[in-house]
Amino acid sequence: MGLREKLRQNRKNHRLIVGGLVALLLLFTGLFYLAQRGRDLPSALVTNRVLLFVLWYVNVLLTLIILFVLLRNLIKLLIERRHRVLGSTFKSKLVATYVGLSLIPVLMLFAIATELLRGSMDRWFNTPVAPVLERGNAVAQALYDQIERTNLRDAGRAAREIQGIDIDDPQQRPRLDRRLTALLGELRLTTLEVFEGQDFVSGFIDSQSGLPDLPDVDRSLLEQAAQEGKATAALTPTGTRGSLLMAAVALPDHPADKPPAVLVVGTLLDPGLTAQRQKLVEDYQAYRQIVVQKDDLRASHILLFVMVTMVILLASSWTGLYLARRVTLPIQALAEGTRRISGGDLSHRVEVEADDELGVLVDSFNRMTGELASSKDLLERSNRELTTSNQRLGAERALIAAVLENVAAGVVSIDSQGRIFTCNGAALNMLRQREEDVVGRPFEEAWGDTDRRRLAAAVREVGRGGHGSKEVHLTVGGEWKTFELKVTALRDAAGVVQGGVVVIEDLTELIKAQ
Repeated sequence: MGLREKLRQNRKNHRLIVGGLVALLLLFTGLFYLAQRGRDLPSALVTNRVLLFVLWYVNVLLTLIILFVLLRNLIKLLIERRHRVLGSTFKSKLVATYVGLSLIPVLMLFAIATELLRGSMDRWFNTPVAPVLERGNAVAQALYDQIERTNLRDAGRAAREIQGIDIDDPQQRPRLDRRLTALLGELRLTTLEVFEGQDFVSGFIDSQSGLPDLPDVDRSLLEQAAQEGKATAALTPTGTRGSLLMAAVALPDHPADKPPAVLVVGTLLDPGLTAQRQKLVEDYQAYRQIVVQKDDLRASHILLFVMVTMVILLASSWTGLYLARRVTLPIQALAEGTRRISGGDLSHRVEVEADDELGVLVDSFNRMTGELASSKDLLERSNRELTTSNQRLGAERALIAAVLENVAAGVVSIDSQGRIFTCNGAALNMLRQREEDVVGRPFEEAWGDTDRRRLAAAVREVGRGGHGSKEVHLTVGGEWKTFELKVTALRDAAGVVQGGVVVIEDLTELIKAQ
């Protein structure tokens, strides 16, 4: 089976079509998602763009389907009118009226709705939301930057305060701890830690901060501080919802032959302030995403208006076609019924649901067709009876022919015109003739040759009396033959001669025996 035949068979398979469209949607959505993920966009923005893409796909698909159905109906209507299909002119006028009546208000509604949408979206994005969010986000970011600068200053001071203390000497460890504890309270820090390379040396935490333990310091922070001299980071410690802003500086007088020493300080922000700052940042990012998608949202709404417009036009054209079909369908059915009845199909009945004057016309047409069918049945019954009689006569004629073929005497039937009607096999054998040389020809012509001329003369002589017999001597096939002819006239009920029967008996052997 070729591809064209498969497409022809499955073109009305609605499940297959819907499944194919859904598969294309999933394929395109997956490709679009991968393309957006490859641009390193935020997950929320990627989700919004994917949802907007799906909306675009559905709107475009529905618009194309509606446009296809609308154009299909209109093109079909034009083709019907060009081919002068019965009722196509009336249907075209009715559809044009409905489409015209609905087209003007629909276009006005589309223009007004589009303008309202454009104005509304412009007002949405022209309100002072962006400056407020931008200033709020700038204030929050400035607060973070100020705290980070303060942490770096405090970390540098603490590094200078512990300068001269050997952090690798266990005997100086108590002195280091006392100094770190004093600096923790003096600088109002939340955490204060000292590292050598990646190894923890000493550290303390403010008991009133609510932190259960010292937080884990990221290795990248220590590496950056060791390489660049300072580094900052923010994290959310376990057991609290506040943000811990951390700053790290390298100890300047640490021996070069040992891993670099880093001092890390941390300041815990209030959980409420952290939550407000985070919410402000999220709102600002969400607003920026909406601004980026402004054109897409406007286009999506316009496409939705186009789809609604197409739906209204489709509904109006379908209404016109439906009403036209209610009128033209009975007329087309009557025209088709007339064509089929003229072709001899008197069993056809017009089956159309109509309860108006067209219904009365359809009922009258069906009654007329029924009467014609009854007359035809009567004629066919008479014809069947005549055919049965002819078949019976043919059977009787065949029976007589079979009997004649099995008798030893030759039997020849002649009609009123003197033509040989039948000649059995015995007569043909006796006279040494073929059936095609005898049947259908006058007996004087069939037996007009020199050998059989006496036979024709004897039949003519005996036949004048209507009944009689005569002995005839002939030379047939080089042999001397003696035949006895018995001729009997066939008469109808009025006594008129309709032909005759000639019975030929071969007496040659009997005479030789005597």
